Amino acid sequence: MEVLNRVDSLCEDITTELNALGECIYEKLSDISWKFEEIECVTSKVTLFNENKLMLDEAYFPNENATANSSSATTTTSAWDKVAAGAAAYAHKTIGSKYSQPVRHWLTNAASTAVQYGLLARYSTGINVWTPEGNWFSGKWTSENTASAEELRCSIDPSMSTLCINVIIAGILNYCQSNCYTPKNMSNYALQLLHNGSMEKFGISNENDKLLIMEITSQWCSRIKIIQLIESVLKASWDLKAVSSIGQCKLQLTPQIKEYFDFLPINWKDIHPAVCIAHKLVKSNCIYFADFHRQLIDVKIQLNAIQENPFKYHCDCKYLLKNNDNNNHDNNNKPKVENHKLLFGRLITFLKYAEPHSQLFQQYKCLKCNGKTCEKQYSDYNKNWELIVQHIYSNNEYSASSMMTITPIEEIIKKLQELKLISNNFKIDEASVSSVREAYQI
Repeated sequence: MEVLNRVDSLCEDITTELNALGECIYEKLSDISWKFEEIECVTSKVTLFNENKLMLDEAYFPNENATANSSSATTTTSAWDKVAAGAAAYAHKTIGSKYSQPVRHWLTNAASTAVQYGLLARYSTGINVWTPEGNWFSGKWTSENTASAEELRCSIDPSMSTLCINVIIAGILNYCQSNCYTPKNMSNYALQLLHNGSMEKFGISNENDKLLIMEITSQWCSRIKIIQLIESVLKASWDLKAVSSIGQCKLQLTPQIKEYFDFLPINWKDIHPAVCIAHKLVKSNCIYFADFHRQLIDVKIQLNAIQENPFKYHCDCKYLLKNNDNNNHDNNNKPKVENHKLLFGRLITFLKYAEPHSQLFQQYKCLKCNGKTCEKQYSDYNKNWELIVQHIYSNNEYSASSMMTITPIEEIIKKLQELKLISNNFKIDEASVSSVREAYQI
């Protein structure tokens, strides 16, 4: 009883500060920048560290039945303020005690912010049985594991709220793209947060401390809940697992995120250069001599499917989605069907002659490494195809923008027949060419 009275007292003492915190976050949401950009990352297994788990005391959660029958939201708001206070007190005393004072200060505010805005969640595994969706657990707040009201009053800083949310969202975006909260190469938006000086304003200047904060606070929060917020803005349908939010749930993402939430899961990133090259090939005269039109169409269809629901192809899709049957990956989380990799030899061959100085060669090591193109490293490489492409782009004038040769196609066919690179009875399959160009909207 003494412990409960103490926690009640603690929560009452900081209600004013927590209310100010909530109002400040709500007012500043418009300042949050959702300019996310992706960078190719190295996949990494998600690891949740037990020593940094946030503890919540469910005894302080508002009663859902009582709330439903209440004509006022005051009781619920007050209850969640107490939960936010308790989470902050636990983060300050138990988790933050082993870190520097600036990191401890940040974790305290991030814990309160996460509860205030419903970024924590749980999912049902049975009747009245709930499992945390995030790196938190249920326990009891005591005088031994929570900070005092005075300590908390000195730590709560409403001006940190927006930045705390930004760091959490950036960590979740890293997870979406790379299955890792702080990958070696992360999103440009995450890099901006780490290097634009905003965290330094609150005493976080060490690079490792910045990464630590991003990892800990992002892991506390619900991956599924935050992805659902994005899903709502995009008006998408990703069939995500149902979760129940913990907190006041006022956070709404700005519509601008539509412009920036465009990514491929880490295990499918190399399909992008394949489709980029394929698009150039389909525009060119070389498409008439390609005997892999069906594969080109399949790759475009596959990319469209991934873009429609990237989480169905995410290497953590069994965890994220309602339907746990993962038909797109094997037991080692490797994609089962990678049509684009069956084309890389011929696609790189084409690009080497059609656009030898393409930016794609600089961006993707799967195309060019150590100054040499990689077409011969792929099983579909074909010497005859290389000779055809080489002749077309070495002996004919062509438009760099359209990739089409100025030389009439009939003359090219005749010359290739003389060189015995195509048969004497070669005929263009107009229907097939039309189909592949339609698939690529050309």
